[in-house]
Amino acid sequence: MGILSQYEPKRAMEIFEEISAIPHGSGNRQPICEYLNKFASDRGLEHYQDEGDNVVIIKEATPGYENADTIIIQGHSDMVCVKTDESDFDFMKDGLKLGVDGDWVFAHDTTLGGDDGVAVAIMLAILDSDDICHPRLEMVITSDEEIGLVGAGYLDFSRLKGRKLINIDSGNENAITVSCAGGTVTTSHAPVSREKTEGEEWEISVTGLIGGHSGAEIDKGRANANILMGRVLAEVSKKAPFKIVSMKGGSGNNVIANSAFVKVIVSPENSAKLCAVVEEMGKILKKEYLTPDPYLEVAAVKTGEGLVNALTDKDTEKVIQVLRLFPQGIQAMSMDIPGLVQTSINMGTCDVKDDEMVIVTAIRSSVATQKEELLDKMDRILALAGGEVNIDSNFGAWEYKKDSKFRQDCVDIYKDIFGREPGITATHGGLECGIFCGNAPDLDCISIGVNLEHAHEVKERMSISSFQRIWKYVCEILKRSK
Repeated sequence: MGILSQYEPKRAMEIFEEISAIPHGSGNRQPICEYLNKFASDRGLEHYQDEGDNVVIIKEATPGYENADTIIIQGHSDMVCVKTDESDFDFMKDGLKLGVDGDWVFAHDTTLGGDDGVAVAIMLAILDSDDICHPRLEMVITSDEEIGLVGAGYLDFSRLKGRKLINIDSGNENAITVSCAGGTVTTSHAPVSREKTEGEEWEISVTGLIGGHSGAEIDKGRANANILMGRVLAEVSKKAPFKIVSMKGGSGNNVIANSAFVKVIVSPENSAKLCAVVEEMGKILKKEYLTPDPYLEVAAVKTGEGLVNALTDKDTEKVIQVLRLFPQGIQAMSMDIPGLVQTSINMGTCDVKDDEMVIVTAIRSSVATQKEELLDKMDRILALAGGEVNIDSNFGAWEYKKDSKFRQDCVDIYKDIFGREPGITATHGGLECGIFCGNAPDLDCISIGVNLEHAHEVKERMSISSFQRIWKYVCEILKRSK
């Protein structure tokens, strides 16, 4: 018996725990797809898996609902994989180690995957029930949402009958989301060359940052470890010349990088200067980011000595220049919706290895021209470094629909069961509704979700009581859709 089986809704909680035991980080599609297909087959439900590894499971209407409109419920199967720097957890083969603290479910030393295991658990529990009244249901479980809404781009809406869609991928039960920013995920490449260099090898690290979701948390003022590393390296280079051996920073395009590590080779006579500058920069940065990132640490540790294959002086400087010039964070706030981030960019990962520097970024904007402006700026920065920017995915904004009967019905149901008005909100985070509405303009969508805190962080946690309320809400929407 799992640790969540004692909580209601029992079956949904059990399924959430089952999913947590299956490695399902972005890019690792097959284990979760096999689970979903077997789940449907074991229950005799119509289902299929498309070329994007999206899984669609269909359940026909219960008696009395045969003439009701089909409803699509949708979420994604992948999770963001972040762990503590000390953890040896392997997201490719290990199941999450869940824990409960009062009202909160968490995972030890890793992200929880509540984004979007919540949706999958709710959908499957509804499919598994014989007691929930509902119209024909099309459960759409998309792949690789967290690395650019990849699966959603493959979904063929001509195979779906539903034109009412409930997306369960928001992180606040008190609001119904009705619009989101568009986005672009890019991978930039810049060539580097190497030469044999002798000296002491040191690893400079920026760690202890909170990080977080690059859409939902970009307005919190949190530091990006890749950007801070560029600043540290630039200061060190002024007093202790070095050559870069390697860099590894961040964990995903849509995660604010919470750590970065750079190995450098330096002459023995300059190692003390390197340490002094690193220590001084640590003090400066800790002071600057004391409120948003109180656990920030900057350190230098000697890792060896001898002859290594390091970047040339010119390309070491190139890497530093790119890190120093690259835009990061909020670029514009909305003038129409107070407090809404309009345009932002996040350098999710930065790696220097072999013969290239590779940067993966996520750009978000509800204004297409501002997104294009950022892409142009990146193109010019990479061109100076002899590199280029490649677009991995590009999705449009989900525009607010002024007239939506389905949305109004869901608002009325929310008021009836909770006794209060839900907030109607837009999000700077990307939602697959933008792609879906682009492919099916007659689609009527809402997005809802369970209270999640610290999404895309190792402190991620999910409220049990909120899960219970959203479960009740979804079931009531289905019951009243006769």
